[in-house]
Amino acid sequence: MLSWLRASFGLSFIGSVSSFSVAHAVNVLLPLLMIPYLARVLGAESLGLVAFSQSFGFYVTRIVEFGFDLSAARNIARHRDDPASLSDILGCVLTAKLILLAVAATAAGLAFLLIPAFHAHHAVFWSGFLWGLGQSLSMVWFFQGIERLWTVVAAEVTCKAAAAAATMLVVRQPEDGWLYLALHGAAALAAAAIGLGLARRTTPPAVPSAAAVARTMREGFAMFLFRVSEGLYTVGAPFLLGLMAPPQVVGYFAGAERIARAAVRLTGPLGGAVFPHMSHLARRSRSAAAATGRLTITLFAAVGLMISLTLWLLAPVAVDLLLGPGFRPSVADLEILALLPVLSAVTQAIGFQWMVPLGLDRAFVVVAFSSGAAYMALASVLTPSFGDIGMATTVILAEAFCLAVMALLLRARRLDPFSMR
Repeated sequence: MLSWLRASFGLSFIGSVSSFSVAHAVNVLLPLLMIPYLARVLGAESLGLVAFSQSFGFYVTRIVEFGFDLSAARNIARHRDDPASLSDILGCVLTAKLILLAVAATAAGLAFLLIPAFHAHHAVFWSGFLWGLGQSLSMVWFFQGIERLWTVVAAEVTCKAAAAAATMLVVRQPEDGWLYLALHGAAALAAAAIGLGLARRTTPPAVPSAAAVARTMREGFAMFLFRVSEGLYTVGAPFLLGLMAPPQVVGYFAGAERIARAAVRLTGPLGGAVFPHMSHLARRSRSAAAATGRLTITLFAAVGLMISLTLWLLAPVAVDLLLGPGFRPSVADLEILALLPVLSAVTQAIGFQWMVPLGLDRAFVVVAFSSGAAYMALASVLTPSFGDIGMATTVILAEAFCLAVMALLLRARRLDPFSMR
């Protein structure tokens, strides 16, 4: 198997898979270790407040990230043999993120003033903002593009493990939920600082012109729209649910969603490694890229289906073991969300591993707006009447809608990899 992967993708791909495997093992295992502790210490209501604020933090991440984790990683992969271009790209992205940070801070201030739950729990809110900021400044995109991930992954893993250990020591009661977010936010900022230092040693960033920064933001805009709309029904669901339901209901949904999202991450290592390889390959040979695309989609679908079936069968056991008896309503949510791994795996394979490397950014805008509109329409109907069950159903339907739109667009443009030879 290893020799086949080496022959098909190259040694740098094997290294990227290994690096992403370590990172995603931590991203899967640490939440699974944290979920039982936080569920029992915080309880459903406090966990719901934490999830509400953390979900808002995801939008902070989306604003500052601005799709650069896709668009800039793609550009880095395409120009990884040109040091001058790498320096220009790095300088433009860093400058753009500084501008976007000010925008995110202003938006957070307005949210704090306008949303009563945030104003009533200010410590949880601002620690959620810190968490989102830390995630947005990650330098993984740069090292992903040049396919040299080991050092930055080691830094991120170390910082996350330290934050998890600190959480066990200081989070002792329901009122300590804000400390969990603050510790993990500080850890993310530390990892970002280390990653920036490593990137500067690899490629010193150039001082960009205003026109170059504007061009970089235009290149990332389509990915930004997609990320924000996708985030509505992926990472942003607890935030929207929290606007319409009490914290305890948010807690039931958030507990099930965290288990489901941990399962979704199991396909992450392969996806993170395939992306730069496909971005590089798409410029050289469309037929070779199509062959790799077919293989990727088939593999992702098979792995995602196995994970979904396992999660659905073990949903009651998983809730009792990971969340405890106080979260029994989460079982129904998790049985619905068990469809997420297979849907997300295929969406990732078609969208991020095929459409983005081909440069179909405008198509992503169509996917973004249509999926976001479908999600908001479904949520406005199902969530007020059915609470957490309605939100879980909305998430699954929106994910399926997104996948269907992607497939239809590819067929319309005759870019379906299964039809290309």
